[in-house]
Amino acid sequence: MAVDFEQACQGDDALAEVHRLITARELQQARVALGQLPESPGRDVATLRLELEVGEDPPERVMQRLVQLMRKHPQAVGARELYTRCSDEAYGARSSSPSHSHPYLPRVVVGPPKNDKG
Repeated sequence: MAVDFEQACQGDDALAEVHRLITARELQQARVALGQLPESPGRDVATLRLELEVGEDPPERVMQRLVQLMRKHPQAVGARELYTRCSDEAYGARSSSPSHSHPYLPRVVVGPPKNDKG
């Protein structure tokens, strides 16, 4: 299943453009556009996606970096989707087994914290 990273950018037009360029395989232009974005978790995800597309990092390494990113920023735009894609690629290439080597994704807590003094 293809991930629509552009739609996931939720109004960040510059980040959506980077993902559009990656999807179109205009990788050099994507790298230039990526360099103009301010630092953010979304930019980090786009950087990892570009590195995966170019072949700079194998899926297993990208997954490790995504887990580190998601521990700090559980809501990072596109992170879970890219993780799933990397997992599928690594498993399909028989270079990894999800049941043994892939850590669980960080849990996302929605809503206010529960009051322990109930």
